[in-house]
Amino acid sequence: MAENLVLLVFLLLPPALAGTLALGARRLRTTGRKSSAAEVAGTNLVAVLLIASLFLAAGEIYFRFVFDTTDSIDYTKVSRRWFSRYFSKNSMSFRDDVDYRPRIVPGKRRVSFVGDSFAAGHGVKDPADLFAYRLRGGHPEWEVHLLAILGFDTGGELDMLRQLRSRYEFDQVVLVYCLNDVSDMLPEWKDVQAGIKADAQNAGWLRRNSYFVDIVSHRIEAARNPYMSRYFFFVRDAYEGELWERQKERLAALWSEQEVPHLDLLSVYDGMPSKKLVVGKYDAHPNAYAHGLAAEKIEAFLRANMSFGRPAARRSGAGGAGTIPTEAAPADSGA
Repeated sequence: MAENLVLLVFLLLPPALAGTLALGARRLRTTGRKSSAAEVAGTNLVAVLLIASLFLAAGEIYFRFVFDTTDSIDYTKVSRRWFSRYFSKNSMSFRDDVDYRPRIVPGKRRVSFVGDSFAAGHGVKDPADLFAYRLRGGHPEWEVHLLAILGFDTGGELDMLRQLRSRYEFDQVVLVYCLNDVSDMLPEWKDVQAGIKADAQNAGWLRRNSYFVDIVSHRIEAARNPYMSRYFFFVRDAYEGELWERQKERLAALWSEQEVPHLDLLSVYDGMPSKKLVVGKYDAHPNAYAHGLAAEKIEAFLRANMSFGRPAARRSGAGGAGTIPTEAAPADSGA
């Protein structure tokens, strides 16, 4: 109701201000006198307000009814609406239209991708474009599962695997590792995220109910907040010193042996313009095209590193039969 009220006000303002200008001009023509300085100033003010109201109305219509994409951290009204339209979950709360069986189907191999928003397709409208879906379509003899949760870092992924081990059977596990998976160990970023959420919750009435005002406020904040505008530099710094040593210890917990095969997708994306690989200017997650490139390389990688004879012995632990860490997102992307 409040959103409709904002839209109505934005739509009524231009004709109301245009009518005010027309009435003022008609009054002057009727009296035939010269406009006073105050009247000229008033007319100019109404004209400026008219231009501004047209801008507001056009912006509200565009971002409410036309613009349909996400932002990197998903807290604008437009982004939340996008998720309500395109992001459906299965019975285990993962993005998929297939419910996962606890036990592996006899005679099949199971490939479980563990990851975050990069793997789950943040900003990709059609799930069929995701690398996991593409692999499933090309390999009906595999059970391809996407154990990906938005916003997860290494700590969250470890916790998820521990929770699943008693009720979910693993075979081949692929860790979709992105450089920002260390973010949960950065206290500054935790504070920034908490502040962003608090600002969104405590926003004024107009921002809460206007798509245009909300997204403009977000972009101003993103440009002014040093932790948001320089996010990649903060992530890069985490790969030095004590934090990197702690991250290596956490990563070692995801597999039983250190000599685990890996695939670095930097060679796939290196030299390509970022705008060709990401969802948009304000969302650095990989787009459908980037997922397609990843699917080709991951498919070849799995074929080279999985044993395709008899399925591995069933295990209910996070180690599975051959855990494979895979960097499956553009190296310059953020979450």
